[in-house]
Amino acid sequence: FPNNSIGADANMAGYIDYLMGLGAEYWKGVDRMTPGRLGKMIKNEFGLKTRTRNHIPVERFSDLVNFIMAKILAPSPVGRRHARNGTRLCRTFQEWRSG
Repeated sequence: FPNNSIGADANMAGYIDYLMGLGAEYWKGVDRMTPGRLGKMIKNEFGLKTRTRNHIPVERFSDLVNFIMAKILAPSPVGRRHARNGTRLCRTFQEWRSG
């Protein structure tokens, strides 16, 4: 991956993997929302043709995190339940890094 990309930073790439893992889990059982479909949503939003989310520049990390939260996690069945119960969707980047 390019030096200034999310994929070149182990912490950023790991956090995005964590969020996408949650996304797959939150959408489990909903046929139209496969992990491949979730990845395609990111590719479309960030204009990635042949590249992956790991090629997104570090400067756009918060944009990617916000997109995953708003467009993948929040609208999921589990995300909607979290909203109803007043619980958070996931750990923050700092919490995730701390273990």
